[in-house]
Amino acid sequence: MKKALFIISALLTIFFATCDDSKVVNSDNDGYYYNDEKDCNCNPKLTNLSKKPDSAYVTFRVTINEDNPEVKIIVLNGNFSSGKEIDSLRTKHQRDSLRLLLGTTYTYVAKYKKGSDSIAVPVCAKLFSNCNDCKGLLCYEIINNVIDLSLKF
Repeated sequence: MKKALFIISALLTIFFATCDDSKVVNSDNDGYYYNDEKDCNCNPKLTNLSKKPDSAYVTFRVTINEDNPEVKIIVLNGNFSSGKEIDSLRTKHQRDSLRLLLGTTYTYVAKYKKGSDSIAVPVCAKLFSNCNDCKGLLCYEIINNVIDLSLKF
């Protein structure tokens, strides 16, 4: 039993150590960027799309169930083992959001209960924007702004 826990701990340590080089986790850019393939215009309903954003809303997907009618989400600046907590929220909804600064690597942690056990679901990703230029019009696409912290079992 101790050997299995040691192996799991080692794998998690390796996962968190490589967290700083995380790739695109997920993006849901309906609120920020619209690319019409025909004439590639930005969504006219949105304003300031040609100005580079400094922050964006990050949407969290969590599992709400009988054991977890409310879930705590913690946002760490950096990785899981050494990151500093910069924000948190408690939610009773399967989707909730926080506004965070772009260009930063965050670790997002959802805390659950399963009987007498505690479960932490971490995701590490850099929140950033990509600039798209089409016919002289600049639009900014937000990357890694949807974080899935739901239980997988």
